Amino acid sequence: MKSLNLFTFLLLGFLVVFSSCSDDEVEPDLRENIVGNYMGMATMNTGFSTENTMSSISVTKDSNDKSRVLVNFDGVNLYANDISEVSNGYVFNFPSQRVTVDGRSLTFSGNNGFEVSGAFYHGVFNKDDKRLQFEAMISSSESDVFVSVSAGKR
Repeated sequence: MKSLNLFTFLLLGFLVVFSSCSDDEVEPDLRENIVGNYMGMATMNTGFSTENTMSSISVTKDSNDKSRVLVNFDGVNLYANDISEVSNGYVFNFPSQRVTVDGRSLTFSGNNGFEVSGAFYHGVFNKDDKRLQFEAMISSSESDVFVSVSAGKR
């Protein structure tokens, strides 16, 4: 009888421990879905003129911060965060950040160009056509340039 009670107690303990472990699901890393190399068009608008240029973009995971991706946009290093999944892909934001371009200190800030379910985001990745799009403002003490980028995954 003692061995039956011991067996029942051990079995019950085993079931409690292992059933609680199965509830500990690992949250997926959404960054995996937008990591890659892209090529596309960047439209730069100063308010006085508009220029279209081919752009190269590389997106990698930030190894120091699991909520961010690193974005190299034509040699300029940026980061994006607030990555969320939506019905047709992923959305993200660019916080205001200082960058240096050709020795000039500039401010790069995301622009709320994409609306999804009533919320605005700076960028989107469409998983159907593998396109990365974002809008931003690049500011210096002399001028502001509005940038709109649309690039396909290579």
